[in-house]
Amino acid sequence: MERVAFGITTPQYNHAAPFHPDTAYPELPFTDVSAQPNPPYRLLRELFGQLGLDQARQGTPQWNPLSSLIRPGQTVLLKPNFVSHVNLSGGDLFAMVTHPSVLRALIDYVYLALRGQGRIIIADARKWTATGSS
Repeated sequence: MERVAFGITTPQYNHAAPFHPDTAYPELPFTDVSAQPNPPYRLLRELFGQLGLDQARQGTPQWNPLSSLIRPGQTVLLKPNFVSHVNLSGGDLFAMVTHPSVLRALIDYVYLALRGQGRIIIADARKWTATGSS
């Protein structure tokens, strides 16, 4: 069965590296929280819940929403959109690339699924210009 989750959040990113969530969630093995709001982190977590991922343990310290997709020992490649360093339309750069606060949330849940065994690789393509790569 295919599922789709949809959510809307405020257009606000956490700008304080390392982009901790703004709430201590019971399933996460770390307790650092940001004083700044982090709506994208919260939304990603809610979307995992809407998708019914690890539904039986949702809301508990044992919840591991990506455990049915990622196994300990695997290598997981996350491919954010980091190719461009400028928005040529003049808008916000983060309309073009993945904001690190979104990437942080993904990394946290992949880390949880790996249970300390495996690798997380973050990679993107080289930037291409009209004259080739740069």
